[in-house]
Amino acid sequence: MQVLHRDIKPANVLVSKRGDVKLADFGESLLSDDSEIAPIVGTEGYVAPELENLGAVHSCASDVYSFAKTLETSGLKFLIDVREDALFFKALTAECTVRNPDARLTMDAVVARLEQYEAEENRTMQSQPLRGISV
Repeated sequence: MQVLHRDIKPANVLVSKRGDVKLADFGESLLSDDSEIAPIVGTEGYVAPELENLGAVHSCASDVYSFAKTLETSGLKFLIDVREDALFFKALTAECTVRNPDARLTMDAVVARLEQYEAEENRTMQSQPLRGISV
């Protein structure tokens, strides 16, 4: 059983001064087992396309779609400061917003890719000499 947020959008993402990101407003959330009896909710522009179908239910895949749309459209773009980051995030969000929910990345896969990317970026930064510092 998993928690479905059901309304992931920029207004529900909090970013601290240190850059820590937290998801907020779980007022529409449900446990995945309860999604079959719940009405469709969400914010236009962030709702997965499959939820427009009669009889559709929220799923982890619909939250992944909303998460990717939030990355694409929100003020979180300030976190993407170089071209390589932009290319990575564009590819990641593309895999999260395909129309077929069964073909989308899972949230676990999204987190794994982000962690792998961050680890690779940290290794690259550590291997580069400091610039602009003279001894």
